[in-house]
Amino acid sequence: MSRHLGHLPKLDALRAIAALMVLVSHYLIDVNASFRFDYGGYGVQIFFVISGFLITSILLAQKEKVALPKGKLIGSFIIKRALRLFPVYYVVLIVLFAL
Repeated sequence: MSRHLGHLPKLDALRAIAALMVLVSHYLIDVNASFRFDYGGYGVQIFFVISGFLITSILLAQKEKVALPKGKLIGSFIIKRALRLFPVYYVVLIVLFAL
């Protein structure tokens, strides 16, 4: 039996650390710093693991709530995510194009 985990603040902290790892890695490459920080790839991997964990927990919680076949469950999940992300994506594109 799975349950929706809700908001996990510790994952936010881990996500912030992963993002900082990537940003620091890119920044030090851009400024040709003598100090090498080659852990940006690990930050990306941490992000993927967190995303997979959260997506799986959401899908398992939905599966318990709604009696849909697996294909329709995943399809509805993708549609919900697209409706949530595409408006922001298009706003950013419009702003960048205007600039």
